[in-house]
Amino acid sequence: MATEITPPGSFLEAPLTPPPTEEKTSSRSTQRALNYFKLHRAGYRPQYWWQHRLKLADYTETLRVLDSDQSLREYVRDKVRYDYDPYSSSLSIRMPSPVHDVFCAKIVEEILRQLQHFQQRDGASSEFVNEVTHLTTSRILIPDIIRDGKPTYSQREPDASFKHRRARYPGVIIEVCYSQKSQRVSHLADEYILNTDRSVNVVIALDIDYRGSRKATFTV
Repeated sequence: MATEITPPGSFLEAPLTPPPTEEKTSSRSTQRALNYFKLHRAGYRPQYWWQHRLKLADYTETLRVLDSDQSLREYVRDKVRYDYDPYSSSLSIRMPSPVHDVFCAKIVEEILRQLQHFQQRDGASSEFVNEVTHLTTSRILIPDIIRDGKPTYSQREPDASFKHRRARYPGVIIEVCYSQKSQRVSHLADEYILNTDRSVNVVIALDIDYRGSRKATFTV
């Protein structure tokens, strides 16, 4: 499944459906999502995680409106991390703190340093590692459910991932968690691994949101 299904478009490519010949009024749910993207651009980000119920048709409409607004489209593409789950009809916008971003960068830096040791060796391990790339927060479209005979897709933006050049999906995904995200990481791991037919091999969750307990967790 993972190698045969072509992902739908997004505001980065073509819209999921052709825009109508006449401009139509967006739904209240679509408008709320667009308003939050605008607030994000204006610097208003009151929490680390914002979740909004958004049906697939409204999500498609959101992408269509973004396609028509070049300034907002480019901002969302470059600055906003968000996930969309058609099964639960939910749009989640991630707003990690600088602490989370720096921590993730340090983890990636250490992994890349260790990979260099394998690159310097001879044999199959060196050949394999030389084909592995760090993808930072690249967007991933994952097959989700079938509607009316057509597949739909979840859009995910992991905090970091490592992908072999010949693979369709990253083999290793890293998620740095905070309170809201920690509650969903098991679901995310199931989706990453099962819905890609194990093209994603491993999901690593790092929870540093210990809030007084002084205990961080490392989950594979």
